[in-house]
This record gives sequence, structure tokens and C-alpha cells, in this order.
Amino acid sequence: MWRTRSARPEFWWWNARAVSEPPRALRGTNDRRRRRASRCTNLACESPLPSGKTGQIPMHARLPFFMNIPTLLARILTPLLLAATWPAAAADFIAPPTGAGPAVVVISGTGNQAPYRWYAVDVARLGYAVALVPGKDVCSASSSSCSKTDAESAENLQKAITELQGQKDVTPGKVVVISFSLGGGGALVHAAPISKQVAGVVAYYPSISKITRLDDVAARVAVPTLILSGEKDKFFDCCLIDSMRTFESTGRAKGAPIELVVYPNAD
Repeated sequence: MWRTRSARPEFWWWNARAVSEPPRALRGTNDRRRRRASRCTNLACESPLPSGKTGQIPMHARLPFFMNIPTLLARILTPLLLAATWPAAAADFIAPPTGAGPAVVVISGTGNQAPYRWYAVDVARLGYAVALVPGKDVCSASSSSCSKTDAESAENLQKAITELQGQKDVTPGKVVVISFSLGGGGALVHAAPISKQVAGVVAYYPSISKITRLDDVAARVAVPTLILSGEKDKFFDCCLIDSMRTFESTGRAKGAPIELVVYPNAD
């Protein structure tokens, strides 16, 4: 079943102008400081302070929001924080703008799938019906970041494909799988061999460097497969260019339809 996101939670710091705290002068015990702070100005009596006292409104409450640094930072950082920490759904369905479209499964990299949603939305805008699946659910058991067995990952992929093809906004036919990093390794292991359901695979910097028996995985590729990789990618040694070249050469030697695109000097 497709899961949907809940409404955005409200954070107490979303609008810093709503936060009212006593000025620093009223926090101490010095009588002179208290007398100085209690002088009422044009702004002072607009905001009551604790214990029945009045004083100047905190500076951050007097500024318009675009000059209010705490508020401005909160409004900029909140969407980024939500993207990084929002609970990810087991599978996120994104319908095409109008009518029905061919099915595309997008498998994210490690961690939360929310940062990959922009890509899935862009694909859907082209007229495709998209299912965004967490890479942690469809990965290669040999990868260091994968906590699933290969049997569990294969089952999760089958479930995602079946549920996607059952949506009313999907035209009948095979799916295309687009994948990233951890999910890229999972796509090459679990999606590329199943030609009855998958029409093709695209893998961005797939995590295959730690996959055991890589030549056997490459030989099992049965659908057109495009791999895109950075020549100097050393991120946790998961997606090394030597592994990509080995995968392509051994697979093509056995007739697998694999194409590798290398971006020079890219990491």
C-alpha cells in the first residue's frame, strides 16, 4: 500500500518574532539595570513581560521578517531539515501530470529517500508514472551499507513493481529502473536480470565495488543497462571506476548489453 506524508509539523522556532523573552537586563538582580530596563518607550508597553513587568520589546521582535536573522535562517533551513529527516515512505508514488504514463521505478541512494524526490518529480513531469523506493530496501547484500539479504531486496523490488503497475495512472508494460549509489548496486543485481518485467536500467555511480563475484553479476544482465560514473569517485570506496570498467568489460564479453559512461575528473 502506498504511504503518504503527514502534514508539516510546526516548529517553535519557525517564526522567531513570536518568541518573546525578557531583555537581558531583566534577567539579573542588579537594581540599577532593572530600573533602566523598566523605562517605558513607545514600543515598551506593547509587549508584557514576565512577573507583570514591562520593558523594551526584544530587538528581534521589532524587525521585519526579512531583516530578522533568526526568522530568516529558520525559514531557509526548515525545508532542508525536513528533507533530511522526514520519515520516508516505503514507496512513494508520483503520478504523471495528465493521463497515464509508462512506469518508472526510481531507487534512491543510502539513507532517507527525500533528497531524491526532486529527481522523481522531474521524471514524472515528463509523462511517466514513478515509484520512488528507498535504496536500503533494494540493495546488494555485499554492499557495506545494505542491511537486507539479496532475497529480501529482490522481494521488495518485485513488490514495488507490482504495486506500481497496479496504479490507475500507469500504462501496461514493462518498467524502467533508474537508480543511485546503494540503490544502483541493487538495481544491477536484482533488476537488470529480470527481462520479463524490466525494459532497461540506468545506474548513477552504483555501489558495486564491494560486491562479491562481480563478473557473475555482470554476466546476468539481460536488459539494456547504462552506468554513469565519475572517474575520481572515491566516496567510501563504494563506486570506484575500476569496478565499473570491470563490470562493463566482463559483462560485454559474455553478451550483456552494458554501456559505461565515464565523466573525466568527476568525483
